[in-house]
Amino acid sequence: MTELSAALYASAHSYIDPRGFTRTEAPIVATLAKELSATKQQLHAAMYRSRIDADDLPDPKIVDVMVCKIRKKLPEGCTITTVWGWGYEVTPESAAILRTLIAQPRPVAGNPNTGAPTCE
Repeated sequence: MTELSAALYASAHSYIDPRGFTRTEAPIVATLAKELSATKQQLHAAMYRSRIDADDLPDPKIVDVMVCKIRKKLPEGCTITTVWGWGYEVTPESAAILRTLIAQPRPVAGNPNTGAPTCE
Protein backbone atom coordinates (compact mmCIF):
# COMPACT_ATOMS: atom_id res chain seq x y z
CA MET A 1 0.00 0.00 0.00
CA THR A 2 1.45 3.37 -0.95
CA GLU A 3 1.77 6.20 1.56
CA LEU A 4 -1.11 8.08 -0.09
CA SER A 5 -3.32 4.98 -0.10
CA ALA A 6 -2.55 4.38 3.56
CA ALA A 7 -3.42 7.98 4.45
CA LEU A 8 -6.69 7.83 2.53
CA TYR A 9 -7.57 4.50 4.11
CA ALA A 10 -6.84 5.80 7.60
CA SER A 11 -8.91 8.96 7.11
CA ALA A 12 -11.83 7.05 5.62
CA HIS A 13 -11.85 4.51 8.43
CA SER A 14 -10.99 6.61 11.48
CA TYR A 15 -14.55 7.26 12.59
CA ILE A 16 -15.55 3.91 14.07
CA ASP A 17 -17.04 4.65 17.45
CA PRO A 18 -18.48 2.84 20.46
CA ARG A 19 -21.97 2.82 18.92
CA GLY A 20 -20.72 0.25 16.44
CA PHE A 21 -20.66 2.12 13.15
CA THR A 22 -18.96 -0.09 10.61
CA ARG A 23 -16.20 1.03 8.28
CA THR A 24 -18.82 1.49 5.59
CA GLU A 25 -21.27 3.42 7.79
CA ALA A 26 -18.72 5.68 9.48
CA PRO A 27 -17.89 7.84 6.42
CA ILE A 28 -21.60 8.51 5.92
CA VAL A 29 -21.97 9.62 9.54
CA ALA A 30 -18.85 11.79 9.27
CA THR A 31 -19.98 13.39 6.01
CA LEU A 32 -23.44 14.26 7.31
CA ALA A 33 -21.99 15.55 10.60
CA LYS A 34 -19.74 17.91 8.67
CA GLU A 35 -21.84 18.92 5.67
CA LEU A 36 -25.44 18.65 7.03
CA SER A 37 -26.59 17.32 3.65
CA ALA A 38 -25.22 15.17 0.88
CA THR A 39 -26.36 13.50 -2.31
CA LYS A 40 -26.39 9.74 -2.53
CA GLN A 41 -23.49 9.99 -4.97
CA GLN A 42 -21.43 12.02 -2.48
CA LEU A 43 -22.11 9.51 0.28
CA HIS A 44 -21.27 6.60 -2.03
CA ALA A 45 -17.98 8.28 -2.91
CA ALA A 46 -17.22 8.86 0.79
CA MET A 47 -17.91 5.20 1.58
CA TYR A 48 -15.48 3.92 -1.04
CA ARG A 49 -12.94 6.74 -1.22
CA SER A 50 -10.12 4.41 -0.23
CA ARG A 51 -10.89 1.67 -2.75
CA ILE A 52 -8.30 1.34 -5.44
CA ASP A 53 -10.49 -0.85 -7.66
CA ALA A 54 -12.99 1.89 -8.46
CA ASP A 55 -14.34 -0.12 -11.40
CA ASP A 56 -15.73 -2.75 -9.05
CA LEU A 57 -17.75 -0.68 -6.56
CA PRO A 58 -21.10 -1.80 -5.16
CA ASP A 59 -24.27 -0.27 -6.57
CA PRO A 60 -24.96 3.24 -5.22
CA LYS A 61 -28.26 1.95 -3.81
CA ILE A 62 -26.15 0.50 -0.98
CA VAL A 63 -26.19 4.01 0.51
CA ASP A 64 -29.90 3.59 1.28
CA VAL A 65 -29.20 0.34 3.10
CA MET A 66 -26.35 1.88 5.11
CA VAL A 67 -28.45 4.89 6.13
CA CYS A 68 -31.20 2.53 7.30
CA LYS A 69 -28.67 0.67 9.47
CA ILE A 70 -27.19 3.91 10.80
CA ARG A 71 -30.63 5.22 11.80
CA LYS A 72 -31.12 2.18 14.05
CA LYS A 73 -27.92 3.07 15.93
CA LEU A 74 -28.71 6.74 16.52
CA PRO A 75 -29.86 8.05 19.89
CA GLU A 76 -33.30 9.55 20.31
CA GLY A 77 -33.49 13.05 18.91
CA CYS A 78 -30.90 12.44 16.21
CA THR A 79 -32.42 11.89 12.80
CA ILE A 80 -31.31 11.55 9.21
CA THR A 81 -33.96 12.80 6.80
CA THR A 82 -34.38 11.50 3.27
CA VAL A 83 -34.59 14.19 0.61
CA TRP A 84 -36.48 12.30 -2.06
CA GLY A 85 -34.66 12.09 -5.39
CA TRP A 86 -31.55 13.77 -3.99
CA GLY A 87 -29.96 12.37 -0.85
CA TYR A 88 -29.98 12.88 2.91
CA GLU A 89 -29.79 15.71 5.41
CA VAL A 90 -29.54 16.30 9.14
CA THR A 91 -30.49 19.27 11.27
CA PRO A 92 -27.72 21.26 12.95
CA GLU A 93 -28.79 19.66 16.24
CA SER A 94 -28.49 16.15 14.80
CA ALA A 95 -25.14 17.05 13.24
CA ALA A 96 -23.88 18.13 16.67
CA ILE A 97 -24.95 14.76 18.11
CA LEU A 98 -23.21 12.94 15.24
CA ARG A 99 -20.02 14.94 15.82
CA THR A 100 -20.15 13.99 19.50
CA LEU A 101 -20.57 10.31 18.59
CA ILE A 102 -17.65 10.24 16.18
CA ALA A 103 -15.42 12.21 18.57
CA GLN A 104 -15.75 9.60 21.33
CA PRO A 105 -12.64 7.52 21.87
CA ARG A 106 -12.60 4.10 20.30
CA PRO A 107 -13.00 1.13 22.61
CA VAL A 108 -9.75 -0.63 23.44
CA ALA A 109 -9.25 -3.76 21.34
CA GLY A 110 -8.86 -7.00 23.17
CA ASN A 111 -10.71 -9.26 25.49
CA PRO A 112 -13.16 -7.11 27.51
CA ASN A 113 -12.70 -9.34 30.56
CA THR A 114 -8.91 -9.45 30.67
CA GLY A 115 -7.73 -6.68 28.40
CA ALA A 116 -5.61 -9.23 26.55
CA PRO A 117 -5.33 -8.82 22.79
CA THR A 118 -7.62 -10.98 20.69
CA CYS A 119 -6.91 -12.60 17.37
CA GLU A 120 -8.51 -10.93 14.38
